[in-house]
Amino acid sequence: MTSACSRGPTCSYCPAFDSVVFSVISAADGGVVSGVQATMSGPTTATMSCSSNNDGAWCQWPDEAAPDASVPVLAAGSYTLQVTAPGFKTTTVTATVTYSPAAPADDCPGCAGFGVQPSTVTLDPS
Repeated sequence: MTSACSRGPTCSYCPAFDSVVFSVISAADGGVVSGVQATMSGPTTATMSCSSNNDGAWCQWPDEAAPDASVPVLAAGSYTLQVTAPGFKTTTVTATVTYSPAAPADDCPGCAGFGVQPSTVTLDPS
């Protein structure tokens, strides 16, 4: 999917919101989780790309612009989200992906984008 933008007075560009991003935190301290792996299964299925950061970790849908034609196109709907990391129990939740064709994003009204709920997954130590 591509982003659409009305390019209002505060909008010099539309960020690429053709993906979903969620964060992963530790139930023990709300902090960093390393080695996170996540898979979303539903209308389309993909293994997500996850990276650790100071607040835990974040995962996002694979880049649809990548030259690999096997990357599935993200679609709105209900998904099963499975998240795992070394030293933590595997967590499975139901996630809902929505698409807004003209959702405000930052200071860029008119940008399209996806959203996911829940936006944070908490992992329990094993």
